Amino acid sequence: MSQTAVVARNYAIGNGTSVTPLCGVFVQVCTRIAQLVRGDGLGPALSVGGTAAALRVPLAIAQEHLLTAEACGTLCRDDGPEGLRFFRNFFAEVEVGA
Repeated sequence: MSQTAVVARNYAIGNGTSVTPLCGVFVQVCTRIAQLVRGDGLGPALSVGGTAAALRVPLAIAQEHLLTAEACGTLCRDDGPEGLRFFRNFFAEVEVGA
């Protein structure tokens, strides 16, 4: 039986929850979240609760995934009358005047 070294590091996410991500988990999460917001215009709005249900993760982890996707430029947030929602980052697609 061969052994493989796995580097795992615990760290505290924004809300204080301690997590141990596996290699490549952030890329997978951003890819999955990008799939959730595909559509015409801004695409569908993502809430923490809806994201938790779609990804089958606890609310605290879903919130951190959304914030990570925002930091990576995949999403942009709208904190409006309906609460905090995340949308596809359409600003990344806008060409600045030439």
